[in-house]
Amino acid sequence: MATKQEMLLKELVEAFNIESAERIQRLTDGLMQLEKVDAGINRDSIVEALFREYHSLKGAARSIDRTDVERICHSAESIFGLLKRKELNPVPELIEILFGSVDCIKNLIHAATAEAAIQAKSSSAILLEALNKAATGIFTPVAPIPAPIKEDNKKELPELSGGNNTIRVSLATLDNLMNQVEELRAIKLMAHQQNLELINLCRDISFYQKEVQKHQKFVRYVRRSQKQKVSENKAGLTNFTPITEKIVQSNENNFTFIKSINNRISNLSRFSEHYAQTVGMQVDSLFWGVKKLLMLPFSSAMDGLPKIVRDLSNDQGKQIDIEFDVDEIDVDKRILDEIKAPLIHLIRNCIDHGIETPTVRINKGKSPNASIKISVSQKSGQYVEIKLADNGSGIDANKLRETFKKNKIIPDEKLDKLSDIELLPFIFLSGISTKTMITDISGRGLGLAIVRETAEKLGGNITFETKKDIGTTFTLTLPIRLAAFRGVLVSTNKQLYILPSANIERVLLIKIDNITTMENREVINVNGEMISLVNLCDVISSPRSKHFVDVSDKRNIVILHSSGVKIAFIVDEIIGEQELLVKNLGRQLLQVKDVIGAAALGDGKLVLILDALGLLNTAVHTKYNVGINKYIDGNESLAKKRKILVAEDSLTSRLLLKNILESAGYDVKTAMNGADAFEQLVYGDFNLLVSDVDMPRMNGFILTEKVRSDKRLTGIPVVLVTSLESREDRERGIDAGANAYLVKKGFDQDNLLEIVSRLI
Repeated sequence: MATKQEMLLKELVEAFNIESAERIQRLTDGLMQLEKVDAGINRDSIVEALFREYHSLKGAARSIDRTDVERICHSAESIFGLLKRKELNPVPELIEILFGSVDCIKNLIHAATAEAAIQAKSSSAILLEALNKAATGIFTPVAPIPAPIKEDNKKELPELSGGNNTIRVSLATLDNLMNQVEELRAIKLMAHQQNLELINLCRDISFYQKEVQKHQKFVRYVRRSQKQKVSENKAGLTNFTPITEKIVQSNENNFTFIKSINNRISNLSRFSEHYAQTVGMQVDSLFWGVKKLLMLPFSSAMDGLPKIVRDLSNDQGKQIDIEFDVDEIDVDKRILDEIKAPLIHLIRNCIDHGIETPTVRINKGKSPNASIKISVSQKSGQYVEIKLADNGSGIDANKLRETFKKNKIIPDEKLDKLSDIELLPFIFLSGISTKTMITDISGRGLGLAIVRETAEKLGGNITFETKKDIGTTFTLTLPIRLAAFRGVLVSTNKQLYILPSANIERVLLIKIDNITTMENREVINVNGEMISLVNLCDVISSPRSKHFVDVSDKRNIVILHSSGVKIAFIVDEIIGEQELLVKNLGRQLLQVKDVIGAAALGDGKLVLILDALGLLNTAVHTKYNVGINKYIDGNESLAKKRKILVAEDSLTSRLLLKNILESAGYDVKTAMNGADAFEQLVYGDFNLLVSDVDMPRMNGFILTEKVRSDKRLTGIPVVLVTSLESREDRERGIDAGANAYLVKKGFDQDNLLEIVSRLI
C-alpha cells in the first residue's frame, strides 16, 4: 500500500506533467514569434514572456527533483537574461538552439522507456554545452533532437489518472460560469414569488366565493318568502317575483363562474408550487456543484508568505523563521482571494510591532531567532480556523493607552476606567497604531482594521490572545464556502432597503416610553445594556417628509453590530428576511455612501443593500462626534488653514512636493536647507514639516532633533522624505523624533497626502 508521501509525490508528478505540457507549448509558440518579429517593444515583451516561462518551468521541475530539466531551463533562462539586457541578439542560430532546448525538455519529461531515457540524457548533455557556449556568443549547430521512443501501444504523453475524465479549466472561466449560475438564482426567486402571488390570489377568490354563496342563500330565502306570499294572494308583491328570479339566476351564474375560476387557480397554484420546488432544487444543485469546482486548497493562499517574511525581516534587521501547519482543506477560491491581504497585514504587524531585534531578544533571555507560525485546521463542517502566532513582545497595553490619550479617542475619565483587558480589543479600530513613526510598513493604524472588516464581510470573525514577552496569537475563523447572501428587508421613508443579516444582532418592537436620553443621546435598554439609538433616515440622509407624523406609540428597531460597535436603528417597517441575488454597483456608483450593492427581489424590483459598517461609522461620527478618524474631510477651506514647510535642497524635488501639497489645498512654504527651515519654523507659524535628510548646512535628522528640543516647536509633526532606505537610517529617524519616514524610491503622492492628513 502506497504511503502518504508516495501518494503526494504521484500527485505532484501528475500536476507537473500537466503544467509542463502547457509551458512547452507556450515556449514553442513564443520562439516562433521571436524569430519573426523585429527589434522593438514587441520583441522585448516576447523575450520577457519566454524568460518567465523558462523560470517557472525550472521551479516546477525543482519541486519534483527533476534536476535534468532544471539544468536545461536554467541555461536557457541565462540566455534570456542576456537578451533582456541587449547583450545578445536573437539570431537564427540562437533560436534554433533554443528550439532544441524545448525538444530536449519534452524528451526528458516524456521518456517512456529506459532506452528513451538514455537517449534523452545524451541529447541533454549536448544541448547544455550548446546553450552555455551560446551565452558567450558562440553558436554551435545542434542536430535535430529525435522524438522520444514510445512503448508499444502507448501514447507519447502519459495519461493522468482518470484519463479523459480529467480536464483543466481556467479560473476565469469558472468565475464566469459561477456568475451565470448566480443569475439563475433570480429565476428561483421569481418562481417562489409567483407561487406566493397565486396562493394569495386563490385565498382572495375563495373568500369572495364564500361571500357570493352567502348572498345566494339570502336571495333564495327572499325568493321563497315571495313565493309564499304569492300563494297567500297578498296584493302588491307579485311584481317583485320576476326581478327576484333574475337576481337569483345571475347570482347562481356568478357563483358557478367564480367556483370554476377558483378551481383553475387552485390547480395553477399547485402546478406553480411544484414548478418552484423543482426549479429551486435544480438551481441549488447546479449552484453548489459549480461552487465545488471553485474550491482550492487553503495552502495555495500561503504562496509568497515566506518571501515576504524574509524581505521584511532583513529590512528591519530581525531574524525570523516562518512555520506552516496546514491541514488539507479546500476553501472557496473567492475567500482565498479575499484573505491573502489580511494575512499579509497580520504578518507585517507581527514583524514590525511584535517581534524584537536579536539584541533585544538576547537581553530578554530569548533566542535571537524569532518565529511566526501559521496553523490552519477545520473547526467544523462549515468553518476553517487560521491561527497566526509570534513569539515576540506581545501587545503593550500601556502604549495603546498612551495612543488613545494622545489622539483624544476616548475621554480621559472613561479611558482611566478601562482595564487593560477591556482596552486591548480597540486595536482593531481604524487609525489606531502604537508606532511612534509612520513608515512604508506600518504606523497608519489600518492593517488590523482591514483584517477585521474583511473577516466580518466574509461571515467570519477574528480574536486574539497576547502575553507580555511571550507573544501574540491571532485567530481567524472563516466559512469554507461563501454563503448565499441573506438580508432583512426594511422600509423607511417609503423606501425599501436591505440590511445584511450577518450584521444584525436582533430586531424588536419597543414602546416610545422605553427610549431614554443619556449624555445628549437617545438610548434603549436591551437586557441591561444601554445601546445608542438613531433613525435610519437621518444616517442615510433621507429626511422624512414634513407632513409625516408617526402617531404610533411603538417603534421598529434593528440592532446592527460590526467591528465592536453596536447601534440601534429605527425603521418604519421590518418586512422580513430573504435570500437575495446581489447585483454589484457600476463604476458610476462606487462612491455612493454606505451602499455596497443592490439586490433583486422576487418580483424583479431592485433595492439597495446598505453597508452595516458604513452605517455604524456614519452614525458614530456624525451623531456622537467620536474622534476615531482624524482624516481631513476634503474641505479645501479647512486644508488651506494648514501651513506646511518643505525643506529640500533639490529644486526638482522641492517643486514636486510643493505642487503636490498645494494641489491638496495646503499653504506651502519652502526652504533650501535645514538651517533655513529651522529659522522659518522659529519665526513662522507652521502645522507640519516635510524634510529631506541629506541637505547642506543642517541635515534632516539634526533639524528634527532641534525641532523636538525647542519647546515652541516640539509639537509640530515631522515627515522625512528621503532616498536613504536602510534600516539604520530609519532607526535614526525614529530616535530623532520624526513622525513618518518615506522613501523616495517608488514615491507615491497619495501615500504622502494620507500621512499628512493624519498628522495635521
